[in-house]
Amino acid sequence: MWLKELDLFDWRNFHQDTLNLGEGLNYIHGPNGSGKTNLLEAAAYLAYARSFRKTSDKGLINSQAKAASIKGTFVFGTSSLTKTVEARLEDGAKQVKVDGKKVDTLSSFMGTILVSVFDPRDVFLFKGEPSERRKVMDETLSAISPNYLYSLQRYKKLLRERNQALAQRSDSEVLGVLTNELLASAYRITQERLGLVRFVDKTAPEYFQKLFGNGAKLSFKYRTNSSISDSLEIFRKEMLFQFERRKSQEAIRRATVIGPHLDDLSAYLDGNSLASYGSQGQNRLASLSLTLSLAALMKEKKGEAPILILDDVMSDLDGEKKKRLLDTIAPMGQSLISGNDKDLPESALSIGIQAGKVVHEKERD
Repeated sequence: MWLKELDLFDWRNFHQDTLNLGEGLNYIHGPNGSGKTNLLEAAAYLAYARSFRKTSDKGLINSQAKAASIKGTFVFGTSSLTKTVEARLEDGAKQVKVDGKKVDTLSSFMGTILVSVFDPRDVFLFKGEPSERRKVMDETLSAISPNYLYSLQRYKKLLRERNQALAQRSDSEVLGVLTNELLASAYRITQERLGLVRFVDKTAPEYFQKLFGNGAKLSFKYRTNSSISDSLEIFRKEMLFQFERRKSQEAIRRATVIGPHLDDLSAYLDGNSLASYGSQGQNRLASLSLTLSLAALMKEKKGEAPILILDDVMSDLDGEKKKRLLDTIAPMGQSLISGNDKDLPESALSIGIQAGKVVHEKERD
């Protein structure tokens, strides 16, 4: 799929503008603070219904306006089907529409538009909190599997109820019922994440080699205190045993200490922890390799290539690595990249931004 046109009304520092995009590489450039990232954020919002920059919806509305809206026209490559997605933000509320029809729940909207995003902060993805890495897995799996999203939502609800029961020192019968219900959702979450990590561990190192090209071996490991048995019966049996062993710990902490809410995704370079021993450049390329790998997973599962949204991706890359990156993403479908004028690639749609305004769109020779 690809984003053909993006309309913005009072979005961040844009008052009213229309951005026309190409099917391949789109390079958005301009001075710092001109609004490059704001455009990428708008495109991603039409997939996530939230900002990838952790900004509240209120913060996305132009400071001189009371409401903001964005609309994207998307073309699906396998069928040439065109679909419009709109989002309107006003008075602490949001409304999302697909082809003019209001979306009833955001969970039903997930997966309508596929994107894979690289944010400059992802340089610290493997050095940051495990919750950030769980979020990466959850967003990807929720977009490609409605069943996963349902299980994740149900797990979070049951986890809150179980933690509340522990805090209130509820009797063992109540706790047992909640534990058994929790395990059904935990099993699906664990199995889906295991599948994702196995895919990433196979494909991300290949992207890393294309980008880095020095023979270093990137690898990933799924870290969990849950059972990894692919049999639900064995999973349930092993998990109940673990809960029984740690019931004293849970009683003291008054919180659930076992389950996928504590999972993590670790990265290694030549067997050494990337978080502990990797340079900033190595962490950048590892995070970028993960982004590209997740894009490949989406395409395999959904039959449509996601839109690559790569914010300030070429910062700190030398000329050879920039070329490797562009050669790698060229066959992957549409990409939206922000950067400086000096990094403007050949054969890209050049989109100039100046003070919250699209000043020119030009195909490079």
